[in-house]
Amino acid sequence: FNILLIIQKMYTERSLFGGAISCQIPSSWRDVSDIRQVPDHQEVWQDLDGAVLVVEILQRQEVGDPHAANFFFNDLAESNGITRASDLSFQPATDFS
Repeated sequence: FNILLIIQKMYTERSLFGGAISCQIPSSWRDVSDIRQVPDHQEVWQDLDGAVLVVEILQRQEVGDPHAANFFFNDLAESNGITRASDLSFQPATDFS
């Protein structure tokens, strides 16, 4: 078995935002916009078990890169009615290799 060939079959390159960017998404995941309306600033994909991937375009903020993930996570939480930080847990990824 060629492991690279197996992985390539598991993921499909998907165009996002009209082809402006693309990423690898599991081949079995479906585009939620085929089922319901999705806002223009989001791309939403879902697997058959209910896991969801949301890619969202955000407005630029004057926040340094080391703090950006935490800033946007908290902004998203507040937008969804989370008012106590203790209700959430967030750990930004540090290793992208």
